[in-house]
Amino acid sequence: QDEPFTSTSMYSQWCVMKLAGQHGMRVLLDGQGSDEMLAGYTPFFDTYWATLAASGDISRLMNEWSAHRQLRAASPLFLLQHTLFALAPRPVQRMVRYNRGARILDGEFAGLYQHRFYDDAPGYSGNRLSERLYLSTTQTSLPALLRYEDRSSMAHSIESRVPFLDYRLVEYIFSLPDHQKINNGYTKAVLRNAMGDLIPKPIGKRTDKMGFVTPEHVWFAGELNGWADDIINSPSFKSRKYFNFPQIQRTIEDYRSRKKDIGFAL
Repeated sequence: QDEPFTSTSMYSQWCVMKLAGQHGMRVLLDGQGSDEMLAGYTPFFDTYWATLAASGDISRLMNEWSAHRQLRAASPLFLLQHTLFALAPRPVQRMVRYNRGARILDGEFAGLYQHRFYDDAPGYSGNRLSERLYLSTTQTSLPALLRYEDRSSMAHSIESRVPFLDYRLVEYIFSLPDHQKINNGYTKAVLRNAMGDLIPKPIGKRTDKMGFVTPEHVWFAGELNGWADDIINSPSFKSRKYFNFPQIQRTIEDYRSRKKDIGFAL
């Protein structure tokens, strides 16, 4: 990749491309972009609830909360907390996210970068969900994923095509109202409806969304356990000024005891 990346799923994707190349495949179709445009990731629920609350559409908000509880057994407190957080001013959200993630970093080093965030998306300031989807598509999520995919596929002489990102489809999706993206507790509502009977119902009704994940918690509890300790306890690691070493040790212990799932950060 010619740069550090933040998830072992990049390596898994590379292995998939390698396997496809070994079987003589030269063109692949990939669904990149659909999650970013159609609110496929679960954190988008929070933003949608906040959008409904801010617009005063309390009836639809109550219906969405009820559907979410039935599909995912979420508590009323969970729904309220996540909606209020998404309603909070951006400086407050940024401060919470920064404090949540920066504890493993040296305070002085982290302070240099805590204010570097993306600006508001132009043209969508009146709609929280549309704005977040726009940012995910154009700045925060999708550009990096496309870069990883392009390099991993071309490393094995494979052309990876992403039909969801045809500009006409992108423009059409962004013209749709929010309830065509999240509806009755389901993400990607318009896509699920369009597929109808073309895909099996258990797939069309799936709610256990995950990214292209790898079993990092299994690896770091097993084969990579000693390897991680060797790195973190090495003199070269301790000598770097980027990290809060005692906090890292505590965080890893919480991870191994299953108090926290921080495999991504680790």
